[in-house]
Amino acid sequence: MGLALIKYPIWQNLSFYQLFLFIQRSQNMDTLNISKTLQAAGFERKQAEAVAKIINERN
Repeated sequence: MGLALIKYPIWQNLSFYQLFLFIQRSQNMDTLNISKTLQAAGFERKQAEAVAKIINERN
């Protein structure tokens, strides 16, 4: 997860609390749904897919 924080500066726009809540909620989501959620929040498609993959591997 640390890599995602460094590689994708959009994470810096989320507070630590918001990021923590998102990661907790993402535990019941598959990679596609995480990616779609991130895209709706303003991520570019490739960024959303990469971050979703990292989160899904963590879960």
